Amino acid sequence: MRSRIPPAAFVCALLALTVAYFRHAAPAIMFPAEGACIFGAFVWGYSARMTREWPRLRELRRADYASVWDALSPDSTTAARAATGVSDEYSLQAAGRQVAARIAGFVSVTPTDTVLEIGSGVGRVGWAMAPICRTWIGCDVSKRMLGYAQRRLASFDNVRFVRLSDPTLSGIPDSSVDVVYCTNVLAHLNEMERWQYVAESHRVLRAGGRLYVDTIALDSTDGWAMLLNNLAQRRRGVDPPYMPVPSTGEEFTAYFKNAGFNSVRIEIQNSLLIATAMKGLPGGVGFDNSSHAFVRTGA
Repeated sequence: MRSRIPPAAFVCALLALTVAYFRHAAPAIMFPAEGACIFGAFVWGYSARMTREWPRLRELRRADYASVWDALSPDSTTAARAATGVSDEYSLQAAGRQVAARIAGFVSVTPTDTVLEIGSGVGRVGWAMAPICRTWIGCDVSKRMLGYAQRRLASFDNVRFVRLSDPTLSGIPDSSVDVVYCTNVLAHLNEMERWQYVAESHRVLRAGGRLYVDTIALDSTDGWAMLLNNLAQRRRGVDPPYMPVPSTGEEFTAYFKNAGFNSVRIEIQNSLLIATAMKGLPGGVGFDNSSHAFVRTGA
């Protein structure tokens, strides 16, 4: 039930301000009355927004990813803003090109590769990745997000989409993909889901296939500020199920090694934690990210 306290407080403050005004009250009384009125209006507006927007999210658990992101994407503009922070097409394309170039630089995407994106969202990165690979596969748990991505990439004939029903890549055959990447997604997932997607990536990758993930680095100024901000929100009773949680390089090193990857590389660029790895080839051959070449690993 909607609380009546905020509107009642606002009405009382407004009444007090009106009485003080008509009685020509001293500034010492007028200023507090004005302040109370303004504060009451703010609280009322904030309360109305919370009542309108949060209840449908409060009913969802963090692990209800499909429902959460469907709720956050009622239209393409809102979906883009929720997923990327920007919504105009020019900014989406510019950011997509930048991220695609970074991924291609770290894991050497080639025109003959089959590339899969975990959490493809509105197709921001897929739009820039599809032209530089043989096949691009966009995977997401949100039906609405996939619909927006399909429209954005409608001009490409080398793309396909897979809706995920759980933290697996079900529907993707074993050893059928050359590159898997996941950008700007894992901060919204729990540790178990992060691990499962890494393990599934190893399953679907061919020998010599490469994995790229990025997320917010806990050991960075922005990452630590994010953690403190999350704590402050939680103390105020605001705990949305999509609240981003930063990670460490050690966390992803453990995921990668336990999944069976080798040639693990961890790098932090400002607040961005970038982790890459390769599914080993027979004979102890690994992929060296620094030289973008296959080398003997000694395994």
